[in-house]
Amino acid sequence: MQKFSSKRKIGERLLDLSLDQKLIGIGSIIVLISTYLPWYTYGQLLDDIVKSKTVVLNAFSGDTFIIGYIVFLFALLSLIHIILDFLNLPLPRLPGSEPVRHIFLAGESLFLLIILLIIFNSYELSFSRGYSDGGAGFGIFIAIIGEILILVGGRLFSITEKRQEKQLEKQSDKFAHFPTETKASHTPNSNIKSEQDKDENKEEEEEDPRMKMNF
Repeated sequence: MQKFSSKRKIGERLLDLSLDQKLIGIGSIIVLISTYLPWYTYGQLLDDIVKSKTVVLNAFSGDTFIIGYIVFLFALLSLIHIILDFLNLPLPRLPGSEPVRHIFLAGESLFLLIILLIIFNSYELSFSRGYSDGGAGFGIFIAIIGEILILVGGRLFSITEKRQEKQLEKQSDKFAHFPTETKASHTPNSNIKSEQDKDENKEEEEEDPRMKMNF
């Protein structure tokens, strides 16, 4: 029963995540999975006439493996941010706000993926001697979809963060006006008291000559 209740709590907490966090988390997982899928395929000729085989390359193979590792690392960093938020753990101190970091990582990865897509479809990479027609695999298209989800989630994250900041500023402005209003409300009473004091002083000054005359 305890295990069932704990799983239920985890499920409820996952549902409580905001839309931007869900988009970033799902997009990061999609990108991580896509790195193991075919990014580039080409046919390798075994002899001059008939025999050939299809060679499939993922993000970590071929001449462009460095870009694959960069895309994998950036998606992993975005996912770690969401996991730390989910576990209510402190985030590491990094430059920029959290939504800006998500947008930066996804934007850089998307830029590299578009370059790879252009390269794969513009000419055939000669990874070995003798090859036939090749092109981009479906894995790189899935990675692009995941990066777009991260970008949309990061943008929504920044919008909600700005709205929260504006609400806090409005609340602070309301609280800041309270002391001035109380001071302003006390000023008429103080004026009345000062006028009464002046009247009393005048009466005392008028009474003093009379006392001297009687004496």
